[in-house]
Order: sequence, then structure tokens, then C-alpha cells
Amino acid sequence: VTRKDLLRRINSGKAYIDANYLCVIDIKDAASYCCLSEYHFFRLFRKVFGISPYQYVIRKRLFHARSVLSENQLPISDVAMLTGFANVSAFSKSFRKQFGIAPSSFIDSFKS
Repeated sequence: VTRKDLLRRINSGKAYIDANYLCVIDIKDAASYCCLSEYHFFRLFRKVFGISPYQYVIRKRLFHARSVLSENQLPISDVAMLTGFANVSAFSKSFRKQFGIAPSSFIDSFKS
């Protein structure tokens, strides 16, 4: 397998994640989609994109959540569930870590 082929495969796996990040996604499924073992997919993804596939999924979900929070007046709990987080606490913790502000404070900044 050439480097070019591996790069094509890993980009295919990333495209799979991009299309399915709001669903319950297993990295094993993305690896299978691009015909790589889970180990090789994880290792190559991290090498190529500088972030683990799991972190990439979380980041995609958080940026989508930020967009939803800024455009809609949905409760934080609904946004957390809509964007694939198990609970509001996990969502809030991840949101604060990514953006440096709590989701409630983020919403409040639009109300002012």
C-alpha cells in the first residue's frame, strides 16, 4: 500500500466521520469504511490531522452545537442531546474546554 493510497483512505475515513458525526459513531466503523484496522486508522488519523478521531468527532459536535445555540432558542439539554452528547454535564464540560465559556454564558452573550 502506497502513501498516496493510505492518505486517500484516511481522507475517506474523515469524510465518513464528517457525514455521521451527529450519530452514535464508532471509530471501528470509520476504520472499516476505509479498509484499515482500527489501530492503523487511529494512528494514521492522528498523524495526518494532529488529533485523534474521537477528539475530531467531539470537536465537530461542539462547533455544530455552538452554531445551534447561536441560531436557535433551544434549551441546552436539547442541544446536548441533538449533538450526540450523553448528558448535559458532559456537553457543558466539553463546551467550556473547547471555547472557554459555559454554554449558558454563551447563550447569554446573544441576549444582551
